[in-house]
Amino acid sequence: MTSTRPNTVSGAPDQVAYDRAVGAYDAGRYAAARRQFEALLLRSRGTPLNGHVRYYLARIDGQRDKARGGAALMTLATRDDISPDLAVLADVEGAALWAEAGRCEGVAPRIQRRLDQVSDALKVRATAALATCAKTEQTLVTLSAAASSEPAQRATYAEQASDVAKAAPIDDLAAAVRSEGSGPLGSVLRAQLAQRAAAESRPDLIALASGDPQPSSTDGSAVVAPKPGPRVGLVLPLSGRSRRLGERLAETARVLFGGEDRPDGTPDVPVHDGGDPQAATAAIDALAAADAVGVVGVFDGATAGAAAAAAARHGLPLVMLTLSDAAVTTKGPTWRGLHTPLLVARTAAGAAIARGAKRAAVIHADDGYGTTLASWFRQAWQAGGGTFAGDVTWSKAKPVNFASIAKRARGLKADVFFIPVDPSTAAELLSHLAAAKVFIKRAGKRFEKAPDARQVVVIGPPEWYDERLIRQGGRYVEGALIPVPFAVETARGAQLDARVSGALGRAPNVFDALMADAVQAVVAARGRAGSDDGVAAALATTPYVDGYSAGLHFDQRDAVQALFLMEVSQGKMKPTQ
Repeated sequence: MTSTRPNTVSGAPDQVAYDRAVGAYDAGRYAAARRQFEALLLRSRGTPLNGHVRYYLARIDGQRDKARGGAALMTLATRDDISPDLAVLADVEGAALWAEAGRCEGVAPRIQRRLDQVSDALKVRATAALATCAKTEQTLVTLSAAASSEPAQRATYAEQASDVAKAAPIDDLAAAVRSEGSGPLGSVLRAQLAQRAAAESRPDLIALASGDPQPSSTDGSAVVAPKPGPRVGLVLPLSGRSRRLGERLAETARVLFGGEDRPDGTPDVPVHDGGDPQAATAAIDALAAADAVGVVGVFDGATAGAAAAAAARHGLPLVMLTLSDAAVTTKGPTWRGLHTPLLVARTAAGAAIARGAKRAAVIHADDGYGTTLASWFRQAWQAGGGTFAGDVTWSKAKPVNFASIAKRARGLKADVFFIPVDPSTAAELLSHLAAAKVFIKRAGKRFEKAPDARQVVVIGPPEWYDERLIRQGGRYVEGALIPVPFAVETARGAQLDARVSGALGRAPNVFDALMADAVQAVVAARGRAGSDDGVAAALATTPYVDGYSAGLHFDQRDAVQALFLMEVSQGKMKPTQ
């Protein structure tokens, strides 16, 4: 029987350090425990100790955020490099945390499948979590029991059960039918289930409502188990400085592509760690050996080259969410699936030209980020026939006088400002520009009627797609334009937001969207190719424009070739033309 904590990993080289970290955790010194476990994370790679370290890091996350900790534990349970006992423990404890955070997706099957494998203490906690996630089902069962014991009140109980069943999650209703289908309220529950299942196109539940023990399709044929789709590996930084991003994307992948009730053809998306060059290489080697048809991954400058080289060696299609040029310079079937500074600059310049602007200026700090975007914007602007009025820059090593910056910007007499800075800096700068009587141009709107007031087109980088811009900038950011590859305010973005926020309690971001679209693009290419061997060639001629982002086109090595354009309007981000 599995304990409430993992077994000691005796004989590990870092056993003393591990025991010390566990001791800090048991004493409630979670900050110290985190530091010690994170120090062990990389040193223990490839050893049984590594899974135990990840287990404790997830539990520490759960102290502050039960949903995050639960998701991390359930993700850990799916890895193939941990012991079976640890997988059981992480799965059940993660599901319990997930339920305690008010989330119930996937809780019941995880706990019910493994409840008899855990200790009594964890069993009590898991059973309570299961009850929390089955309140609707329990209510229906209770009403049925009451109707059985009080026949005179059966009509009242039936009415109450009908009301509950209408609002219940359909799977809770199905569970109640399985439990009470032959009871006094069985016909009421089955009738509601039949109606709901037909509306949601659930032939398995239509069969259950009709009393047919063998689920059948709408044409009467038996429904077989869902067929898994192609295997598309996901390589994420589950260790190292980008670990939070990797864990976040693993959560999203579990929501989109995991679950025991996933639709027929859903891709099989195993998750591997690629937090350093060796891990990234090993992950792609393992996926090639496991007959993956393609790989999607998140890589930084340190890991991108190794990943691209490994994919080239196997001829395995690889879509890399990275800014590293390794994705487009390594010979092989690799593509870059992240928006580049050049694309951002071109989109910004095109948006301003479309609004009739003639003279452009760039306002930015003299750091690498601002300088790079300013350079690309200048080239794009001049290539489009515009006149470049100049740059207004400042050093980040010194206190910034934004009033002076605004005065210098006004002196350039430009009619468009491209401002590649962070959202908070942008909010402060735009308020100073307004004080200098330079306002953002909006259709039919003016802040000032003074003859010396000027209206300009203002465009920011994708980082401006952030609530801080509106919260801190107020009316002074109204009308600002922002090119982005993904936004929850678009029709596509709203679909992803509904799936992710409903399951994880957080909005998706650009990495969530591009990761999901890249996986589906590989799946679409596999379908077009008709065989695993032709996926790379098919991908190069298979644009994927039905996803959550603005689209992926693989005829060039940079697959993100288009962005949405957002505008701040009435205190909200809204898509614009």
